[in-house]
Amino acid sequence: MTVEVSTPKSFIRYLKRLKNRQKQNAAIEAIARFMKSPRDPKLNFERVVGRPGYFSIRVDYETRILLRSTEADRKYDAVAVGNHDLVYESFFRS
Repeated sequence: MTVEVSTPKSFIRYLKRLKNRQKQNAAIEAIARFMKSPRDPKLNFERVVGRPGYFSIRVDYETRILLRSTEADRKYDAVAVGNHDLVYESFFRS
């Protein structure tokens, strides 16, 4: 099963904030891997608790990509990328 992921300008801004080009490339590779094989265990694809329609994938130990489902597990928008706190706490501010 393959999926589609769009990367709007807002996501690109998050991507550019990553520490270095290597982290940016790793995030792009994680999205490509997710598009090809969404259940790849290396990605640790999971729902965001308490946020219907939001999911995360792992880039590396400290970096996550936040995804929003736009069409029944087939299409997603990449919403944010960064360390755990940035992605979960700053994106979902109350």
